[in-house]
This record gives sequence, structure tokens and C-alpha cells, in this order.
Amino acid sequence: MDEEAPPRPAPWDIEVPARGDFATDEYYKKHPEVDADAADPAADNPDEETPEALTAAEVMEMTCAKLRAALAERGLDTTGNKEPLQERLLEAIGATDDDTAN
Repeated sequence: MDEEAPPRPAPWDIEVPARGDFATDEYYKKHPEVDADAADPAADNPDEETPEALTAAEVMEMTCAKLRAALAERGLDTTGNKEPLQERLLEAIGATDDDTAN
């Protein structure tokens, strides 16, 4: 007796887990036919602008309003006075202590 194999589900019927944990990484290893980036809502959007590249010197000269705007562009906390805002932005751009020395 020849048994028929069950029909394969259409790609749009496959539930694809979100990226970011061990289970999803294992899923994508087992199912290479699924486009992992298509399932990732946080995938790079070509229409989305990247934040302006800043130097440590520029950060140290920015006003609080400009610091808050730069932090908001990067999705970071915008609360606090000038010093914590500068520290947060410097950390985000990867500046070292040598870069901020006067």
C-alpha cells in the first residue's frame, strides 16, 4: 500500500517565531527555506535614516536640547541634566575617556 504524504503547508501558513532567542535560532537552522529577515520586524529598513555620526568633542559642545534629540534618534533615555545626557550619548557612540579629555 502506497500512502500519500501529507501536503506541505503554503509558506504563508507556516508560523515563524520572532528572532532573538535560542528556540528561534534553532528554528532557522532547521528551516533554511524561511527568510529569517522577512520574519524579523526589526530588520533594517532602507527608508529609515541612521543617526548622525558624532565625535566626542561635538557631544561635549552640544546643548541639552541637541543632546536629547540625538539620544531620541538612537532610542535612548532622554531624561536628566547635561552631564548624564553627555555620558549616555558618549557611551552610545563608543567614545573612550581619551576622546573626552580636554
